[in-house]
Amino acid sequence: MKLKICGKKQIERLAKTPFVGRVALISIGDCDDDPPSLINKPQFFLELHFDDITLTEFNRLSEADKDGYKPITDEQARQIAEFVYDVKDKADVLICQCMYGQSRSAAVAAAVAEHFFRKGIAIFSNEKYLPNKTVYSKVMSALQAVEKS
Repeated sequence: MKLKICGKKQIERLAKTPFVGRVALISIGDCDDDPPSLINKPQFFLELHFDDITLTEFNRLSEADKDGYKPITDEQARQIAEFVYDVKDKADVLICQCMYGQSRSAAVAAAVAEHFFRKGIAIFSNEKYLPNKTVYSKVMSALQAVEKS
């Protein structure tokens, strides 16, 4: 399965025409933003909403400011892991998409690349991406848990 990372505008452009082949999409949106407008959807689709914030950053916020942010939950990480395991033999391409295609989507792609191919470092070492470490850690743990179940 080939991995692709993209942002909201890029996935909206891609979705203007039907997706070719067996494509899976994990679409991650901000909690306070509309999801991408997809004229066409791929064969396999998961949409989640959580903010691009690490637990370290979240824990440093005042209690009043915490109401404005929602980091990835363990349940959302589990949903991603189960989705990936469900499509891994069905999809030729897995697209990971978030607002800018740099942090949350890169973290999910890095976790998938590391878990299945031991190549997640390629995404972390690419200057184009800044993977969210909390997303990466939670998705890695969830992938390992789903693998064992």
